[in-house]
Amino acid sequence: MNLKLADPDRAPAFAQHYTGEGPDAPTLGAWQAISHEDGVLVTNEQRVLLTGSVLAQPAGLASIAVLVGGRMADQLRRVGPA
Repeated sequence: MNLKLADPDRAPAFAQHYTGEGPDAPTLGAWQAISHEDGVLVTNEQRVLLTGSVLAQPAGLASIAVLVGGRMADQLRRVGPA
């Protein structure tokens, strides 16, 4: 459940005060902490996606080179050597 406090700067103190210790106690978190953790998660995901795209580019270029080379060899066989 999301709660909006009248004074957003007191959210960490509110969360700390009302978080219980038992197994059934609610776990509260300040929106600032949740926002920070989400930002860290997004940053890590962006790094993974960037690394994957950098590694995929040479594979794509190599595939295109193989296709072009194969077509050129096929055309050379059809036309014959010069």
